[in-house]
Amino acid sequence: MILAVCPPQLANGHILVMLTCSISMIKTPGIWLCFLDHLKRLEEQCELKNHKIQECQQKIEESWFVAKEEAAKSKAAKEVIKALAVKLSGEVSTNLCKI
Repeated sequence: MILAVCPPQLANGHILVMLTCSISMIKTPGIWLCFLDHLKRLEEQCELKNHKIQECQQKIEESWFVAKEEAAKSKAAKEVIKALAVKLSGEVSTNLCKI
């Protein structure tokens, strides 16, 4: 029995493709070429899916960065609003006392 595994540089720990085949099938040249073609297609699929995973991870990192920035802006805006509300409240109280 032969075990073919997607190379680690293609799988990157995310995708592992295993294919088994009996030795009697591999002795036939046509079957062997078919097996190699199939293995090549599987390796290409591994590479494409690994690339897609990397793209998705990049998008996730970018989204987290934007979310953190927006959260910081929101917090700062709330603090400004709170400070303005306190200042306005103090001015209203001062103006009421003058009347």
